[in-house]
Amino acid sequence: MGKIKVLTACGLKHEKYLDSCKESVAANSVPHEHLVAIGDSMKGTMMNRLLKEVDDDDIVCLLDADDLADPNWLDNAKYLDHYDLIYGDTWNINKDGSGERYVSKEFNWEEFQHKNFIPYSGVMLVGWLAKEVPYPNLVHAADWYYWHQLLQHSVHFGYIDKVFTTRRMWTGYRRSNIPVYRKLRRLYREYKVKKLIKAIRTDN
Repeated sequence: MGKIKVLTACGLKHEKYLDSCKESVAANSVPHEHLVAIGDSMKGTMMNRLLKEVDDDDIVCLLDADDLADPNWLDNAKYLDHYDLIYGDTWNINKDGSGERYVSKEFNWEEFQHKNFIPYSGVMLVGWLAKEVPYPNLVHAADWYYWHQLLQHSVHFGYIDKVFTTRRMWTGYRRSNIPVYRKLRRLYREYKVKKLIKAIRTDN
């Protein structure tokens, strides 16, 4: 087995959260490398730059800069003996300190066509699969489209009933206080991604 490599593509607006993100990863006792790209490029551009540092036998771990790794997160790499990609739950916290656990679910192909229930931060996958396709340069739901592209190369996706990461809910695009027009724009972009996913299904 190669190395465990944590990849973080950090946009400029999230750079202020990066130090705490790095500290949370460093708290894991499992040997690893944390590779970070910072800039105002689209996330896909930065992710593909990081993926060039990945070897086929590495384990790739994905974490956004505004999220935090669980202290035992990297221990879950052992489950990749049975799967090619694994995901878990997240602890969603608000700015006032309140929070709740987001519980994902066992992978279900049909449901996944209509809803992305795989949290991006915390996903772990084998290196060869991570590099099988470029990470897409989409403004919205790029991860959902990426997962569907990867599913053309492996269906061995597994859900692990553990919290992998903590998400700061006030930093993301899904926060509740954004203007209505931005929510509508988000829905439109999600519709466009669903069409891309449908095209994958049609072509295969």
